[in-house]
Amino acid sequence: MLGGMDVLRSVIVVLHLIGFAMTLGALLEAAIRKRYEFSATMNYGLVVSLITGVFLAGPWGDYDPNYPKIGTKLVLLVVLGAVLGMGSAKQRKTGSPLPPGLFWSAVGLSVAACGVAVIW
Repeated sequence: MLGGMDVLRSVIVVLHLIGFAMTLGALLEAAIRKRYEFSATMNYGLVVSLITGVFLAGPWGDYDPNYPKIGTKLVLLVVLGAVLGMGSAKQRKTGSPLPPGLFWSAVGLSVAACGVAVIW
């Protein structure tokens, strides 16, 4: 039977996954449409992932934090945030789609964060 802290941690994990889904889902939707643009949904997903990730980084009862994994995911999140920020600024300034390399680097970083979360 799950205790109160286990339920709370599980809810935060679900919210963390939703944040990831918001970011990668919006990126893949843009890729399918072949419109290499960043959207507010990607940024919101990144913020949700960051906030919930900070909560998950703490000790939760029987769960021992894997700090190297947390550090790696944080680095990926910060770099992804930088890519989204630079790309969004470029979009606002020029009004044109992003260079494909910048767009696909965001997709790669998002997938890499997922890979670290699941495989590590």
